[in-house]
Amino acid sequence: MSGSERDSDVLMRDEMLERVSDAVVVLDSDFQCLTCNERAEGLLGTDADDIVGSHVWTVFPDMVGTEAQRKIEATMESGQQETCERYDDDIDRWFEVRVYPDEDGVSLFFTDITERRERELEVDRYERILGHLPVAIERATTGDDDEFTYVTEGLVELVGAESTDALLDHRPSELYANADEREALVESLAATGQVSDRPIEFETLAGDTFEGTITASREEISGGEYYVTIFESGTDEREHEQGLARADAMFRNAQDAIFFVDVDAGAETFVFERANPAYEDQTGLSTEDIRGETAGEILGDDAGETLVSRFRECVTTQEPVECELELPVPDDESSWSIRIAPVVVDGEVVQLVGSGRDVTDRKARDRDLARYETFVEIATEFVTVVDAEKTVEYVSPAATQVVGHEPDDIVGSSLLEHVHPDDREGVETEIGKLLGSPSKTVTCTYRLQQADGSWATVESRGVNRLDADAIGGLVFVTRDVTEQTDREQTLEQVRQRFELAVEGATISTWDWDREADEIVFNDEWTNMVGLASEVPEFDFDIWADVIHPDDVDDARAALNAHLDGETERYDQEVRMRTEDGDWQWVRTIGTVVDRDASGTATRATGLHIDIDERKHVQQGLSETTNTLEAVIKASPNAIVIVDPAGEVVLWNRAAERLFGWEKDEVLGEPVPFIPENKPSKFEPVIGQLNSGETIQTVKTRRQTKSGELRDVRLSSTRIDGEDEIVGYLGIFQDLRASQS
Repeated sequence: MSGSERDSDVLMRDEMLERVSDAVVVLDSDFQCLTCNERAEGLLGTDADDIVGSHVWTVFPDMVGTEAQRKIEATMESGQQETCERYDDDIDRWFEVRVYPDEDGVSLFFTDITERRERELEVDRYERILGHLPVAIERATTGDDDEFTYVTEGLVELVGAESTDALLDHRPSELYANADEREALVESLAATGQVSDRPIEFETLAGDTFEGTITASREEISGGEYYVTIFESGTDEREHEQGLARADAMFRNAQDAIFFVDVDAGAETFVFERANPAYEDQTGLSTEDIRGETAGEILGDDAGETLVSRFRECVTTQEPVECELELPVPDDESSWSIRIAPVVVDGEVVQLVGSGRDVTDRKARDRDLARYETFVEIATEFVTVVDAEKTVEYVSPAATQVVGHEPDDIVGSSLLEHVHPDDREGVETEIGKLLGSPSKTVTCTYRLQQADGSWATVESRGVNRLDADAIGGLVFVTRDVTEQTDREQTLEQVRQRFELAVEGATISTWDWDREADEIVFNDEWTNMVGLASEVPEFDFDIWADVIHPDDVDDARAALNAHLDGETERYDQEVRMRTEDGDWQWVRTIGTVVDRDASGTATRATGLHIDIDERKHVQQGLSETTNTLEAVIKASPNAIVIVDPAGEVVLWNRAAERLFGWEKDEVLGEPVPFIPENKPSKFEPVIGQLNSGETIQTVKTRRQTKSGELRDVRLSSTRIDGEDEIVGYLGIFQDLRASQS
């Protein structure tokens, strides 16, 4: 290949790197950044010139110690492609990080997957709702095969299965004690599409029977037909006992130290009542040691009063209180992270539940880390003090880290001895400016000789402190800004790395010369769809031959719109036929790179990216979401969700029937069914939920749209997100229907 051809090829590849929709950063085998595209500059908020030559962990400090670092280092060592996901807190976006190997390093592709993650979080939200429903739910096929396709933990517990996977190995018909009842239920669903509150005799997997009710509907989900069934046991006491047993198990097996404190009527005295085994292990104090004792009697007057002040704050606000305290258990001056939550009954705090964790070691590690970070910060630059004759009087220890010199090697010598001969005149000029104008600050870039004899390009910022008695010299702060080697060599490395990255990433490149009616693909195109890599007399019909018929029209319209200059780039997701005749999802991206004087597109380049796996994951998420929405829709009980501000975000059909308000009347508004004469009843409930408690089948009254006070049975819980409370779930059973 001639030099001009190679230069053209390098420029074309460089253009293509810039036109990749993902942010791309290329590293050499020493983890130094060789180059990056414009989107990577946008992601990092800086220019490529500030990135090139920097170590990858300097460019991405928040990756240190994460899965992303391990994946990058694994690819560098093994030569195998790795993938992981990471969240960028600064820009509130999720990225898929793909690491591709090449001969001398790796290439990093950052794909924005925020929308996909948001869909996954939406599915997780529905799954959390399902997990809090006080009923058991299953989805099953409607045909003769009679198979479960989804079951909840509630159903696992109801029928005594070991796990959801174990229950999926059974058949829905096995849960019915009477085969005739099961057959009649299926016939009703086939005829009407739904049944509500039908009495059924159930049978557990162990053979025990019990009475209950079923609400079921026939639903179409992702093109298939399924029965969605809600089971309810008729034994409230059993559920209550199970809830108490679960709470006791959590108390006994919690890793944090948990303690209960009784509060007297005037909130003047706080007496410890009980502690879990973790409390005993971490403090050395048993339940017998603390029962009936005050904080002062257990911890001493000073520490006890500090803790009691937090108790009083929790009682006053009726909100959880978090704090870090120095307490004399198990040793003097131990650091504890403590959370105190109120137990509210009829608007009064009757007990406090506290949890604590000994964080003494963690705080010691934090102090060590702070010292280390300070050292690293100092070590990135070194300080030099020279007198008016340019003799070095002081060099900070960080010089060893930056240029390899020990301070004693430089002190006493002339600064100019260490400067490259070609740069000495410029350095002397800047020093002259400092001497002539003491208030001036100068910055100069020059080559400084390192301990091994090589030259490092450095930048020094200088100020005149000759008049300062404690310094008495010119002060320079110097950092290494060595640039990368020859630009042509860097471009050649980029070209080679890009080709290797494209080959390893299942990416096909294409270059379409419209004037010559010719298109050239790389070999990966042949691997994807089986067409030749060079196609003379090319037009869209050749491309359309391998695109799914349902995708052809949209792809053609999008391509024509881009060729006509209506869009910034061509970007479509289509299904393409493989060599085996299967359909594979491919994202095709391209852009016009040349137009003639009339504006007609004459050349376009782009990529085909294999997205088949991602599309299948998206389809699976959609099916799960549809199932969860069908369960909410089919529930016979009113299901209401409010956000932390108390505004309604979910209001199902049963809620419309029970309370009289349509969904559109209440969404985004405060909950409407609190009786007008008892608005304060809502706040204690929220306080109870915020403390981590779950309200189980409490009989209460709620106001309907007509003003009627209706008896209902309420179950409620808090819905947690990854880092905060996202809402509150309430399930209301109409007691009139139960009594009838």
